[in-house]
Amino acid sequence: FTPFQPYDDITGMFSVAPSQRNRRRRASIIPITAIVRSCHLIPVWGRAANIHWTSENVLERCTRFYVNTYLRHTDFVLFQFLVDRWRKTRNTSSIL
Repeated sequence: FTPFQPYDDITGMFSVAPSQRNRRRRASIIPITAIVRSCHLIPVWGRAANIHWTSENVLERCTRFYVNTYLRHTDFVLFQFLVDRWRKTRNTSSIL
């Protein structure tokens, strides 16, 4: 997946998208010991959900996801730190 996209003030979440190269999804096999934690992804569907998405195919068919920051309190605190840092950076660059 891509790095976090800009913070959405309405949902209070960052978004990510599947990473691609030459119109093909990028993937890697990593050791299980390299996994720090899981994350909860919420499909971004716009005005209506796609009726063809299922729990089996949504990761392949959806083009963007919100990273749920409200699932675990530790994630909420971490993401609030990132949001505060992002806002400070944005405010500093707009002043220059």
